[in-house]
Amino acid sequence: MTTEARGRWTVYVPAERVSAPPETPPAPRLEVDALDAGPRAVYDAIGRDGRTLNALRSLVGDEMKYTDLLKALRILLDGGLLTTTERGRHTVYLRTNQKEVTNDA
Repeated sequence: MTTEARGRWTVYVPAERVSAPPETPPAPRLEVDALDAGPRAVYDAIGRDGRTLNALRSLVGDEMKYTDLLKALRILLDGGLLTTTERGRHTVYLRTNQKEVTNDA
């Protein structure tokens, strides 16, 4: 038996009625060339050594709002262009291993 929370009450559910959540397909991998201006600016600001959120805010703070920065990071993370790692209590955003693309614009 498993438990299921429903509001204030806990309901016991037999094991045969419990179903696994549907699996979501992985997000398609993005290419750097296909990025819009906002995520591309964030991707370029991260550099090779990675940056924390506060460092990114100081670099692209004039160009975009905080919420737009978070959306751009989510797009890059979901697209497989960034990874995260912890350094102390800070989250560092790092580029994944890909070929370097020069900014032709």
